[in-house]
Amino acid sequence: MRLTTPILALALAAAIAACGDGGTSALTSDVTADVAGDTTASGGLGIDYASTSGGVVARWDTASSDWTATPWPSDRYRRADGTLDLSRFPNPGGATLVDDYVTYGETAVDGWSRNGAVYFQLSGALDMASLPTDEESRDARSLAQLVDVTTPGSASYGARFPLVFHAADATGDPFYMGPTLALRAVYGFPLADHGRYCAFLTRGLKDAGGNYLERAPAFEDALANDAALAPLRELLGSGATAIADVDIAAATCFTTQDATRDMRRIQGFLEDRATPELTELVYNGATAHFHEIVGKYLTPNFQEGVKPYLYEGGDVRFDASGAPVVQEEETVRVRILVPKNLPMPSAGWPVVLYGHGTGGNWKSCLDATDGDPLQDGLAMLCIDQPLHGIRGVGDDENFLNSFNFLNPASGRMSFRQSAADVIWLAKMVADGRFDIPGEATGYGKNLRLDPDKIMFFGHSHGGLAGVIVLGVDTRLKGAVLSGASGVMAETIVRRKDIIDIQALVANTIDIDTPLLDTFHPVVNLAQTLVDATDPVNYAPYWLERVTGGHAKHVFMTEGTMDQASPAVGADAVAAAAGIPLVEDVVNASRAHALKGIAPVSMPVSLDVATSNGELVTAGLKQFEGGDHFVAFTDANARLIWRGFLRALRAGETPVITP
Repeated sequence: MRLTTPILALALAAAIAACGDGGTSALTSDVTADVAGDTTASGGLGIDYASTSGGVVARWDTASSDWTATPWPSDRYRRADGTLDLSRFPNPGGATLVDDYVTYGETAVDGWSRNGAVYFQLSGALDMASLPTDEESRDARSLAQLVDVTTPGSASYGARFPLVFHAADATGDPFYMGPTLALRAVYGFPLADHGRYCAFLTRGLKDAGGNYLERAPAFEDALANDAALAPLRELLGSGATAIADVDIAAATCFTTQDATRDMRRIQGFLEDRATPELTELVYNGATAHFHEIVGKYLTPNFQEGVKPYLYEGGDVRFDASGAPVVQEEETVRVRILVPKNLPMPSAGWPVVLYGHGTGGNWKSCLDATDGDPLQDGLAMLCIDQPLHGIRGVGDDENFLNSFNFLNPASGRMSFRQSAADVIWLAKMVADGRFDIPGEATGYGKNLRLDPDKIMFFGHSHGGLAGVIVLGVDTRLKGAVLSGASGVMAETIVRRKDIIDIQALVANTIDIDTPLLDTFHPVVNLAQTLVDATDPVNYAPYWLERVTGGHAKHVFMTEGTMDQASPAVGADAVAAAAGIPLVEDVVNASRAHALKGIAPVSMPVSLDVATSNGELVTAGLKQFEGGDHFVAFTDANARLIWRGFLRALRAGETPVITP
């Protein structure tokens, strides 16, 4: 029995729950290839292709409406305004979910995925052993390449990405039109925002019969004249590649979306907006370690429509000037926790902004941390995530709709709304909105929060939003991230808690479960839609000086048995950010190895250099056998993040050590 779309949506909701200006980012492709390398372009590969005949041919048929009639993705299916023409995308079973994704995707994104697969339909099977390894695919003479062609003459022009490959066919999976080779960059190597790339197969590859690949006659003309392949022609004539046009068997060029642009716009908008005063302040009393004040304030909600956005609405809108449109001044309750047994520093209390996980609430900060930051002299601010608590509707568990796959417009905005909440809260601290006179605190002493010592602690939902915040925020000094995974494709395929998402999606599109892998077209369609909120796309900005800001100190925890936020996704985020694994390493990360990011031994301090030479402390610690909550349940993990935050509190260099 095929599952209904609403059931699938709720299941996917549970799955993902665990898990500046408006200009284009200046971040370049994150590759470590030798861009110059051996680029003796005049001779190409020097292979005698006539020594074999009858080899496999890559399809090139511009008259066909099949999605892989020519290699996919391609800028031939990208309109002048940047939107995508997805009308060719397959939906053999007529799944409503696929139709909805295609319809939304044609207006929501301005380019292809920064983490997506590239597909070449072939006339027969390849000899997979003739394909390069991930390391070999970065060589100038690699037989298959994904190349940065964004800016001729730049340092990254001609840079090649490490690749992984997958062979598929239509047997049991009608989403494929025939034998197909898919390739993509190793996760942890996201392509750049609004970059241009060409992927190609050379004739030096061999088919299953041992013959070199042949070239389709129609592609012969396209290579010389097709407008969509102009960037490849420029590359071949530039001297930046060792490949000659005679070597190319099939190729495509495409432009990636500016996945972080909208979030930078939101950050810039919030920066220029006046923050509100706190209202309804109430002193809730004290415990042995802290005072508690609760209150409310207004935060800009950018999600249009009617909550909980189950079937429509929930997206962000921008006006003609590029500014996000505030749909509602939403009332948020805030829990203000203040250390009781320590004197307030002259500059005010250093403060931790806490982001709870899905299903939590504004009280979760204390439940999760046991109040340890308060005992260590840090104040804490805790709020509800979007659609949680009073931000939801009635008594329903609206938090599940925070990750609404039934309505992708809402699903791809929820994390960004959560990130906007954190940015707004940090600005309120900087604006002195939490500076409360003694007569109003309830415990007879003035309260002040230090605007120069704002930290973040995020778990699960909060951790994922925190990755986004770190990529655009100007104020946070550092962060602890728990259960913060990236790469939606990995989450769909690997998430087994609370439910087997891979099996559910496969059932919905009527294919066998094992066929739904990270290369599958539907998984990559979903990845394209969520690139704007995928943590892996924001991680490369952590170590860069955001305009008006600074690089951040970051400590990440990973439970190797985390069934909610896949560990491989956390590794990918760390690799994309350029931060190392902290020994002892339980599971090696291929992306780290390919980038040459060696593991570091504790104590870890000032171990990562930014592009301008600034040093920060950053690392991901794997905890063997740990689950989604290892940051709170493992004694060593707690000691590490407590010490990390204490150092930031004191204005000292943070150290990753128990």
